[in-house]
Amino acid sequence: MRYEMWALSDRLIFIRWYSTTARDTASSEAAFLAAMQQALEAAPGRVYFLSDLRQAHITSPRTLWKLGQMTLHPHWGGGIAYGQRMSTGMYVETFEKLSLKKNNDHMVYSVAEALAYLETLSPGITDGVDEALLLSNDSLNSDNS
Repeated sequence: MRYEMWALSDRLIFIRWYSTTARDTASSEAAFLAAMQQALEAAPGRVYFLSDLRQAHITSPRTLWKLGQMTLHPHWGGGIAYGQRMSTGMYVETFEKLSLKKNNDHMVYSVAEALAYLETLSPGITDGVDEALLLSNDSLNSDNS
């Protein structure tokens, strides 16, 4: 699969995208959208998203549009992505333009910057988050969703 997603807490979800072949891109992005919708529906309140885009990112304009629509969900608290690939920045900018809740989600270069930004959205949300774990390229899910 192209991504992993897991809860760091009941208010913070971590997403890591992986490079894979193009043949499973559509199915992975569809599964991702379904998982995002489920996370928003199941959340007891606002939920925030932290995305590791160092290796890969969503490339489908349709998926970016659908993700942008999700920003209107009452449980969408905000999000931040980190990564340094030039192409990634272009797709994040596209998502920002398609987002219906403006000035809420963007991209930075480092995990430290991402965690600091999340703290501005919801103080204390990153308490107990292991920065080294977020920088690791090892899978944290046994099923590698």
